[in-house]
Amino acid sequence: MRLAALADIHGNGEALRAVLADLDACGGADRLLVLGDVVLLGPDPGEVVDLLLEREAIGVAGNTDSFLLATDWRACEPQNEEEHADQALCLWVLERLDARAEDWL
Repeated sequence: MRLAALADIHGNGEALRAVLADLDACGGADRLLVLGDVVLLGPDPGEVVDLLLEREAIGVAGNTDSFLLATDWRACEPQNEEEHADQALCLWVLERLDARAEDWL
């Protein structure tokens, strides 16, 4: 069985597409493993999850994935500027993920 492991994608769809194209050019993999930090901080969080779901990727949550999902950002009330910035970033990402993507994460 051929395994491919990816980590720290951080919502970068362009980079993920390039990596997957290179993987395919090298013969592909039977299973794609994701080692966390999938969507937060990059411009294409929804696309990244869609690409990984198309490949039936499995994996573990990274610290940024846990940060994104550990709080109900839609309901929280920030107490300071840092929390406000965190909320704005997380809401931006969550708006680009559907329920299936959130469940997968």
